[in-house]
Amino acid sequence: MRSGRVATDAEKKARADASAAVFAAVREVVEGDLPRLTNPWHVGPAYVNSLGYTPNLEPLERLTAIPVLQNAHPNTGRMGKMLDAYIAFEMRRAGFDKRSIWPRASHPRVWPGETADLLEGSLARNREAIREELDRQGLSTAQILGRHYFKQVDVLMASWDRGAELMVSTKAQMSSFGNNVTNRFEEFVGDAHNLRGRHPMAALGLVYTARSTVLEEGGPYARLLDMLRSLRGRDLFDATCLVLLDYADTTIGGWPDPLEMTGGWPRTRTSPPEADDRFLDLFGDIPEAVNVREHGEPDLMLGPCLAGLAHCVLDRSPVGEHAEARRRRHNPNQDDPPQHRVGRPLSDP
Repeated sequence: MRSGRVATDAEKKARADASAAVFAAVREVVEGDLPRLTNPWHVGPAYVNSLGYTPNLEPLERLTAIPVLQNAHPNTGRMGKMLDAYIAFEMRRAGFDKRSIWPRASHPRVWPGETADLLEGSLARNREAIREELDRQGLSTAQILGRHYFKQVDVLMASWDRGAELMVSTKAQMSSFGNNVTNRFEEFVGDAHNLRGRHPMAALGLVYTARSTVLEEGGPYARLLDMLRSLRGRDLFDATCLVLLDYADTTIGGWPDPLEMTGGWPRTRTSPPEADDRFLDLFGDIPEAVNVREHGEPDLMLGPCLAGLAHCVLDRSPVGEHAEARRRRHNPNQDDPPQHRVGRPLSDP
């Protein structure tokens, strides 16, 4: 929306429905038919016969393709939302209780697992009414009180009896890599101290995502690596990593603006059927537009970061908690995992 112009109710509805369509795509990716919730732990030569965590990159590539294809403005935060959904997916894949991990794969994005238990235990005739009320009251972000101030946490695992056990910040930067590294560093340090001050036992992680063209930046790239390594330690983050996304300029904006997806209709329960068809047709087959690219920094890879977070949660919890996650870690696959796919060569300078 251009500055100086107030959006009409119809436009606000259409944009909200476009956002709902994007999250419908997220649900399709993270809860689709492919067997993605397989055990991520492996022991084999690829990990020098020690325990390693193998991320499933396909959902990450499909999710991050959505904002690239839409040429979503950074201010929408859509790339960040895709990263949030993916990290939450990986934590569910590691065996942690899906009811306690936010964002959830479906609306409401943030809702206590205990409330989900209430829904499942209610009479069938009451479930629809309860579900509609949950949808109406559901939150879209998780606000956590730190030592000094409230902080929006991108990925959170929490419950009423355990409190916050996992908090992950995700950041995406697709251009202007030389700008604001110092400011980012100060922001991350402040947020880590704030959250750690009130939640010292929680696992705290940072997943930083950039376009692979940062490899050509020299000094900014070196500063980025140094920042991510410096952010680990006592009273800071338990694990940090860098994820590089490789895509060509020609793929940017390959899909219509979200407002155009419904042909101008605010999508409601009474919308023409073809409105829903356009949503489904658009998101039913996400093109292969994005690849995850290796950067050659083993200590900043996604796998070790996810492993470190899982280890922290399990090691800081009583042995009787998180039984499924412990079972998966204790029974890793006894073979080499599929190789990480290296991003295709950049087709644009």
